[in-house]
Amino acid sequence: MTREQILKKVIEKAVKNGWKWGETIFDDLFGEDGTWSEYARYAFIFDHDFAKALWEEENDDLLEYPEDILSAWEYHLQQLVISEDRIKYLEKFI
Repeated sequence: MTREQILKKVIEKAVKNGWKWGETIFDDLFGEDGTWSEYARYAFIFDHDFAKALWEEENDDLLEYPEDILSAWEYHLQQLVISEDRIKYLEKFI
């Protein structure tokens, strides 16, 4: 799966879970050649509302994070930030 396909899939999942693009128009995220612009490639993945929609329902018994300190979306967003390959990290959740 290409990086663009991964991003499209996580967007679809987040939208399905209630994430709103706001004033951003989906087609405007692509460059003239049809590929993702550098800004679009990464900017939205750090948005708290996006993270909540993507991981709010995530229940991974293998993860041990104190629920009173971090919610699932906060934990995954933190892991995304420190991940060496952020798109590959996202791919695990589609």
